[in-house]
Amino acid sequence: MEGRWIIAVFAAMLGIVSRLNGIFNIWFAVLAFSLLCFVVLRRGLRTQLLLTSFLFFILLYFTVDGLERNNTSVYTNFQPTKIIGKLTSIPEIDGDRLSFRFTSSAGELLQVFYYFKSEKEQQQLSQLSYGMTCSFSVVFDSPSIASNFHAFDYKDYLYYQRIHWIVTPTTIDLAQCVQHDFTPYDYIQQFRQHGLSYIDNHFPEQLAGIVTSLVYGERQLMDADVLNAYQSLGIIHLLAVSGLHVGLVTACVFYLLLRIGVIRERAMDVLLLMLPLYMIIAGAAPSVIRASLMAMTVLIIIRFKKSIHPLDGISLVCILLLLFNPYYLFQLGFQLSFLVSYSLLLSAETIRGKYSSYFGQLLAVTCISQLVSLPLILYHFYEFSLWSLPLNLIYIPFISLFILPFAFITLLTHLLMPLVGEFFVLVLDYIVRFAHEWLLLLTEQNVGTLLFGKISDLGLVIAYLLLIYGFICWEQHRSWKRYIVPVCGLLAAAVVQWNLPYFLNQGEITMIDVGQGDSMLIDLPYRKEVYLIDGGGQVSIREEEEWRARNRSFDVGHDILLPYLKAKGIRKIDRLILTHGHYDHIGGIEALIDQVIIDKVYYPKGEVAGDFEQHLLNSLHQADADVLFVSEGKRWRVANDMFAIVSPVGNEQSLNDRSIVLYAVIDGVRWLFTGDLEKSGEERLIHTYENLPVDVLKAGHHGSHTSSTDAFLDHIKPKVALISAGKNNRYGHPHSDLIENFEERGIAIYRTDENGAIRFKIGKRQQNFETATSE
Repeated sequence: MEGRWIIAVFAAMLGIVSRLNGIFNIWFAVLAFSLLCFVVLRRGLRTQLLLTSFLFFILLYFTVDGLERNNTSVYTNFQPTKIIGKLTSIPEIDGDRLSFRFTSSAGELLQVFYYFKSEKEQQQLSQLSYGMTCSFSVVFDSPSIASNFHAFDYKDYLYYQRIHWIVTPTTIDLAQCVQHDFTPYDYIQQFRQHGLSYIDNHFPEQLAGIVTSLVYGERQLMDADVLNAYQSLGIIHLLAVSGLHVGLVTACVFYLLLRIGVIRERAMDVLLLMLPLYMIIAGAAPSVIRASLMAMTVLIIIRFKKSIHPLDGISLVCILLLLFNPYYLFQLGFQLSFLVSYSLLLSAETIRGKYSSYFGQLLAVTCISQLVSLPLILYHFYEFSLWSLPLNLIYIPFISLFILPFAFITLLTHLLMPLVGEFFVLVLDYIVRFAHEWLLLLTEQNVGTLLFGKISDLGLVIAYLLLIYGFICWEQHRSWKRYIVPVCGLLAAAVVQWNLPYFLNQGEITMIDVGQGDSMLIDLPYRKEVYLIDGGGQVSIREEEEWRARNRSFDVGHDILLPYLKAKGIRKIDRLILTHGHYDHIGGIEALIDQVIIDKVYYPKGEVAGDFEQHLLNSLHQADADVLFVSEGKRWRVANDMFAIVSPVGNEQSLNDRSIVLYAVIDGVRWLFTGDLEKSGEERLIHTYENLPVDVLKAGHHGSHTSSTDAFLDHIKPKVALISAGKNNRYGHPHSDLIENFEERGIAIYRTDENGAIRFKIGKRQQNFETATSE
């Protein structure tokens, strides 16, 4: 049976899933494996059943063995410790930060981050290279888990890399780093490092980014905005070294060898030796390994005149990779690479039979690739761009057939004939800049992007079942009537996912962890209205020197708020409440302006003095938001929920005391959102409102001792206090005296620096709080 090994791949994957993801998935894997065996038996493929069973249990064994070894027993404290070991990744310098992987003498893989103290030190440590043996004193720290719902979990990411510690050297002395005991692999990696450094030093910024991506599989030099454009427009895969790249390189080298007189057999032998080297030089990502191993399989088949079905070839490659590292299964790059490859191989004969023209085949290949990857992309990134298909039709041949070979030619020419190479650099740089300007323009317009929010596991399964049925209909040339089920099913699933929040009788109030800042999201049941109270913002302590500037610095709005809103499928904010003008409350809002529709903006009545305040309000106004300056007395209702602004009056001297204070009764629970309100503002509320009962208090000013005074707490009598403060912040928030005051009164405390984001479900019979770190 041709292609029989694909069944073994399914069995192998089920074996891994059954051990890595909890009891529910164990039963799911066993059930799925039983169903697989039933199908094999029904087809009379008893030999295949034995093979399937063998691979299921052998990969189960390897996975269990890997789990037992994927732990740390060497380092268990957080005290400064001197370690010795070897650099096992190419050091990356981004502004004032140096990062690399380090294998200690105890055999443990560590993630190292070091922050330069001066520009001179940055220049000196740029001489660090792969394979060096170094010793230095370090401080150990555990990787941080996701502190927001639906956020990227760095601890899990490192765990799948078999890394359990992040270490920070107290200092790095080049005199303590030596080069010895180099392996052939170390020399290849050093060659790769020198190549990356050469491009960085001799090529313009825009060109350097795409050349290193296409030649070395390294995106570190890519401009952050350009990389984001490739991602959001659905063409990021063009920057990965994959099948077409490896095929073109292999074909070009083979042709050159033949042209210089090497016989075909020797040329293939050379390629079989060269491809493993190229695989390492190109970054050894799952897509590179898959493509290189497939190319080697094809060469072996031709060289030794053997016959193997392409599906069996790619299945054997997949199994080998999973045997080498079962954790590959959980990498999105691995999933997409094999998913698209399998789909195209299964469809190849049909594509050739139905479409004879190059454009027809390109369109079919692009559509299949887009369709099979779309559910997985929505599952991870929550949105897709309608520009993806036309851009792929244009940029696939443009990047793969023009930019890729031109990049290799330009690099080689620059190395051998620098003057001629400079001319090629100028030409290629102009073309790349032009191509990237169009991508940036499309991204800035934010037109054609459909935001669906995070789809469920069940939704993912349903989408792929419908796609499989649709492909079967297409492959078997069935009547157009048979397409009604898959097409209508997928459209119905998309419509349901798009509108799902408007049919759910549950809402959420979430204190988002934005570090040292404030941000609260109120999502009412049936998505009647969505409110965002403040948007956080990272305050810079000092003026940044040029050498410290990173390729893309952290931004609360872009890196925390937007992903969270996208995960929830929030396309519109009905009321944006900016409590006051401090940057740690409004700095993250700028990133939302072109990405989310903002209807009304509430800003405290009074003078707008800060430059950033004025800039932000002008930007919101230009984005068609209705900017309103509000004060005490503003009230509104949404069904049975009531909202009232109880402060400011507009003549406060302190910006903190001018904070908008929102009192709300939502689903019977009384909330008080206080911004940075301090003692004098609290005293005014005590005198103005004799009866102000509160169930949940958003503590003022991040838990400062100047807020949540004894008199105020005794007056409002909250049952729960929410505190938004950054972990290990330099202000000492929340203050220990405040925590004692809360505890003395029996007030339950939730704080973002310890619990991460804090979420309260509206419309549930059992009302309680959930925290991101305990999810």
